[in-house]
Amino acid sequence: MPKVSVIIRNYNHPRFLEQPAVIPIPTEQYPTPAQPSANFLLNSGKSNWK
Repeated sequence: MPKVSVIIRNYNHPRFLEQPAVIPIPTEQYPTPAQPSANFLLNSGKSNWK
């Protein structure tokens, strides 16, 4: 999930940093079902900051 870390650098926003679930998740430790939830939070966060 390299896109997550890139988005965190671009959207260096206090509200974004308050969401621990958006922190890049190592795919080696978590199965694939854990990724859609993180992507959902990223999409909802970006829509709120437009």
